[in-house]
Amino acid sequence: LEVQCSRNLDQEFVKKSKFKISSSIVQQVLESNQPVLTNDAQNDNRFTGIFSVQGLKLRSVLCVPLRDEEKSIGVLYLDNRFERGVFNRYHLRLIQAFADQAAIALRIAWLLEEAKKREEDLKKSQETIMELNKKLQKELEKQKLRYASAIRKASSPPTKKRPKLKHDYSSIITQSPKMYEIFKVLDKVCNSNVPVLIQGESGTGKELIARALHFNSKRKKKEFVSENCGAIPQTLMESEFFGYEKGAFTGADRRKLGLFEVANGGTLFLDEISEMDPDMQTKLLRVLQEGEIRRVGGKETIKVDVRIISACNKDLAEEVKKNHFREDLFYRLNVITIQLPPLRERKEDIPLLVDYFLTKNAKKMGKPKKSVSQEAMDILLDYDWPGNVRELENEIERACALSKDMITPDILSPTLLSGERVRDEGSKTYQGTLKEILQKEMEEVERRVILQTLERCKWVKSKAAEALGISRPTLDMKMEKYEIHRSV
Repeated sequence: LEVQCSRNLDQEFVKKSKFKISSSIVQQVLESNQPVLTNDAQNDNRFTGIFSVQGLKLRSVLCVPLRDEEKSIGVLYLDNRFERGVFNRYHLRLIQAFADQAAIALRIAWLLEEAKKREEDLKKSQETIMELNKKLQKELEKQKLRYASAIRKASSPPTKKRPKLKHDYSSIITQSPKMYEIFKVLDKVCNSNVPVLIQGESGTGKELIARALHFNSKRKKKEFVSENCGAIPQTLMESEFFGYEKGAFTGADRRKLGLFEVANGGTLFLDEISEMDPDMQTKLLRVLQEGEIRRVGGKETIKVDVRIISACNKDLAEEVKKNHFREDLFYRLNVITIQLPPLRERKEDIPLLVDYFLTKNAKKMGKPKKSVSQEAMDILLDYDWPGNVRELENEIERACALSKDMITPDILSPTLLSGERVRDEGSKTYQGTLKEILQKEMEEVERRVILQTLERCKWVKSKAAEALGISRPTLDMKMEKYEIHRSV
């Protein structure tokens, strides 16, 4: 029996307190997990012949268990040796409630102490873990050599030549079969005047395809005019496309030709066509139907011969369904549709594009061409490139600015190094039973929520636990389970 804390009525420590309580009553409460209340222990039949009760001349005694689930982990003991009936049922309920709270506090303290001990054990095993990591690293290097061999094959120039094509598409860096199929379509429509709609994610090279169409056509000696519809204010769109006469509005001190007149005989490339104002969509439809325009402030109609190539990073058919785009204009523009694949679907092009951007950067900076380590190339090949070719070009330009002679993994952006991917949820594959899949998904969500809450609370665990609606020990256990550590 061990007394952790003792006080008398004057709030003073009781010396040798182990010998000043009834160990028999304490033992009874510990074993039964039930409280003991007596108004006169000297005359209570339950304690007849018990030396500690008789020897201490106990009168009023109240002893309640500190309960942890179904067992007692200690007791709260009160006695009075001078008066009978000091404690009653009210005091029993009050002290038991206090004891229950005290037991919870003790449990939390023990959990914290256990967590601290585990942390110390983890620190002691660090050397062992590091040694195991070295062995694992050697094994990974062996695997990486095999992987590098496969990457080099993918990085080498294609053994199969481009298919025989009528026109030159050398300005488009690719060895992708998907792009070769697009070139075959371009061969068929280059010299026709039919409108072409190019669809694809941002950064996939829609303007490059439009330029290839123009400069491989009979219109190549005329102007290729490119305009982003989303960059023109609605109030200026009509005058930008059709031009204006002198005096048409305040500030119009001279005649200005619009994009249609500038592109007359050539090609007008309308990027982000889905962003065009509805009123302007109506006027564009009229131009496509009639083949003529009228300048703002003018009366004369002007015949124009312009091939329209439009582009959009949205599904234009869906925009029509949502009433965001005119259906009749859509059918006028959508005579030939070209769907460009994202870079993640043509990863065989990444080594070629990297080499092209390295050469381009070297010429621009007037410095020797830099190289890319195999490890860095592996990372570039593994990343999904949500920004497509444009994002890859920006990454190479950034890496060239930060590196000396060779681009290594430590030079690459944190997004690439952390292995983050941008994928459609629909493309995610699952393995295992439904219960296993749901469990894994729930754990991923729980880990992410805990980490975000800790960061929001500046890693103050008590605040994070309160925000999450869980106890501090529970938070500690979950942090250990998910290996959540604050980065230094």
